[in-house]
Amino acid sequence: MARERARAASAGYRLVVADLNRFSKAATDAGIAERSINTAERMGEQVALVCEEGLAALAAAGVALSILQRTAYAEAIELVGLKRLEDGPTDYGRAIDRAI
Repeated sequence: MARERARAASAGYRLVVADLNRFSKAATDAGIAERSINTAERMGEQVALVCEEGLAALAAAGVALSILQRTAYAEAIELVGLKRLEDGPTDYGRAIDRAI
């Protein structure tokens, strides 16, 4: 179980890092200042940490996620969550209301 958690967290982290690399390369190609790139890297690291903390909190609460569930979580973060960040500001109140 611990190995599965580590594998799922690692897979999620790799997805975030891959997106971060893609965004960083695009920013560099567009000539954006080094400071902006550093900010994006820090934000990507924070996203990865939040994702890992979420999975750790579930595990600490006794929730045993299957590999399929962890994969769905990682895909949702990649396809929905990161897309939302790419698109710019969102109405977090509506997102929270939908989650409740």
